Amino acid sequence: QIDGYMPRSISTDNGKIWTQSKSPFPALTSGQRPCILRLASGRLFFCGDFQNKQSQKPPTITETGCYVALSDDEGETWVPRIAAEDPAHRLCYWDHHFHRWSGGNVLAVGWMDDKGRPGASRISSFISRDQGESWTVPRTLEFQGGYSDLMQIPGGPLALIYVVRGEKPGIRVRLGDPGGEAWDSSDALVLYSHNP
Repeated sequence: QIDGYMPRSISTDNGKIWTQSKSPFPALTSGQRPCILRLASGRLFFCGDFQNKQSQKPPTITETGCYVALSDDEGETWVPRIAAEDPAHRLCYWDHHFHRWSGGNVLAVGWMDDKGRPGASRISSFISRDQGESWTVPRTLEFQGGYSDLMQIPGGPLALIYVVRGEKPGIRVRLGDPGGEAWDSSDALVLYSHNP
């Protein structure tokens, strides 16, 4: 990270020389690990967990949204897209991990905070079926949790690995259908429990 910007550099000689850093979001800083996916169409997909630079907030960017950027020219230019946003600025979307599935869909899973209910984090997910151009309305899963990630079990379901805080803190695994649309009603495994 350079001067509050998340840089983007390109090397065409196996890393010996790099181009000057650029940012898909010059008005935002990244507070969480960024990543770049190559989608089925060849398009580059940039995502991260962003925060505003206070004096440079464009009118389309809020502190509560989840943003991505798309590039069809190998990262020379980027087009921002809003993956999730609450028009009322009450819900905050954090730590979303984006996964490209074999069918071409991009599934995001992370957690959502409600400013009106401090401490009641919920896992949220949304899907793009058109290479990141548009996204489904974010939905919260029926079970409470925070920071989460996905693993595809070969030939089987998705495994959602997530953190539970509060009364029974721990790290748990819940299984769901391959598309991430539905999840089991109970956990398949407890990896760690603070209260054994």
